[in-house]
Amino acid sequence: MAPVHTRLRQRLGTLGSRVLLTGQQVESARTGLEAFDITADLMLPAVQRDGTGRKMAGMLDQASQVMSRTDPDGVVVLGGSNSALVGALAGYYANVPVSHVEAGIRTHDLDRPYPDEGNRQLITRIASMHFAPTGRAADNLTAEGVPSERIDVVGNTIVDAIEQARPRFAGTCPPPPDGTHRIVIALQRREFWGKPIVRFCGALRRLALSRPDIELVFVLHPDPTLKRTIRNAIGSGVNIHLVDALDFLAMQALLSTADVLITDSNGLQEAAPSHHLPTLVTRDKTDQIEAVEAGTARLIGFNGRLAAQEVRRLLDDRRAYADMASPDNPFGDGHAAERIVAALHDLRAAA
Repeated sequence: MAPVHTRLRQRLGTLGSRVLLTGQQVESARTGLEAFDITADLMLPAVQRDGTGRKMAGMLDQASQVMSRTDPDGVVVLGGSNSALVGALAGYYANVPVSHVEAGIRTHDLDRPYPDEGNRQLITRIASMHFAPTGRAADNLTAEGVPSERIDVVGNTIVDAIEQARPRFAGTCPPPPDGTHRIVIALQRREFWGKPIVRFCGALRRLALSRPDIELVFVLHPDPTLKRTIRNAIGSGVNIHLVDALDFLAMQALLSTADVLITDSNGLQEAAPSHHLPTLVTRDKTDQIEAVEAGTARLIGFNGRLAAQEVRRLLDDRRAYADMASPDNPFGDGHAAERIVAALHDLRAAA
C-alpha cells in the first residue's frame, strides 16, 4: 500500500492520505512503513481479547470511532487480512466509499487460505471500487456480479513497492559463496503446523546433507511455537541457516540473492517474479494462480520429498530453471499505484 499512499500525498498534499494501523503486528507494520519513509497517522490500541470474533469486534468498534472523528472521503484497503475487512466494514457502516486493492483474488475455497478467502469475498460485497491486479481477478469479480464500470485492472502494487525500494535493498545482502545455490524457505500456514511441517523439514534437511552445493536459508515465522518446531526439525548444519522474520527491505534483499524460493506466503509469491526467482508453492491451491500459469511458480502441495526433488531438477536442468526465471512478470509493470490514484482522484472529483 506504500506506493498508493505516497502518490496520493504527492497529488493531494500531506493530508490527502492518512495511514491507519489496527494494532495488529505493530512493530512489523512500523518497520515496513519506515522502508518507505511513512509514519502511521492513526493507531488503534491492540485488542486484548481471546478469539478472532471478539478481536474483530473490538477493532471494528475502534475503527468506526476513527471514521466518525476524521470523516474521510474514502477508505482504501488491500488484500484479505482481518485488518482489511475491519477497515472496509468501518467505512461501509460510516457510509464512506470503500476501494479494494488486490480485488478479485480467489481460490474459491473458504478454507484455503483461511480466513483470507472469506475476508476477500466479504470485502467485494461492500466495496465501491475494485482494483484488480490481473485480468483473471477481474473476471472473478465479473462472475460474481460486480459491474464492469466498478472494476479497474491495474496490476499488483507489490511490483511498485519493490521497484520503489530497490535502491535501498540492492546489494545489502551478501550473495552465497561461489558455486553455492541459495534456497530460501518461508512457511507460515497454520493448517500445516505440527507433524506435517516436521516431515517437510526432515526432507529439506536430507536435501541439504546430500547437496553441499546448496545453502538453505529458513526464514522463521515469529510465532514461538512454530519457530521451536522448525528449529527442532531442521536441526543445524554448515549449509543450513535459520533466521528470524525479516522486514520488507531485508526480505527483498535476501530474495534478490536466492536461486529458488519455497513458500506458502501470498506476498512472497507475488514478489518473487520481480526477482526472476523460481518459486515452489507448498499449497494445493494458490490465490496467485497467474504465477503458476506464467510458469514462474509451481504448486507442489505440502510435500517435502517433492520440494527436494524439484530443487534438484531446477539446479541440474538449466533449461527448466531458465523457463521458471522468466523475465515476464505476471503481476504487472510497476505502475499500479499511478492507475489507482488516478482513478481515486477521478472518483473524488465526480463526487
